Amino acid sequence: MYCGTLNGATIVAIMVGKAKMWALAIATILGYMHYFSICNQMFGIVPSVVVIMMQVIVLFGYGKKIKKVNQVKNEKAKFKKGKELADALFNTEYYLNTLDLPILEKLTISPNRH
Repeated sequence: MYCGTLNGATIVAIMVGKAKMWALAIATILGYMHYFSICNQMFGIVPSVVVIMMQVIVLFGYGKKIKKVNQVKNEKAKFKKGKELADALFNTEYYLNTLDLPILEKLTISPNRH
């Protein structure tokens, strides 16, 4: 099975994941503060527990997204050959004209061109 990002799909960060990263940053700072005896251990434990709970939620959220992405395309790609592949890989003009295309679309033969 091919990865969804190669087929043009994107996996956007979910809000819980962004919030988890902020909570992780705060927990890390509080952990260092406890290590250097600046604050009580309880200030580090509470954010750590919150981070763990949020991580579980994030894992399930991204699991659903990845499952959908992998269902987008699972057929085998037919890659370009010869001069056409060389142009796709090394031609600067081709590169500049196809900046917005996914890499798989640049390097494969599209099904409607057969």
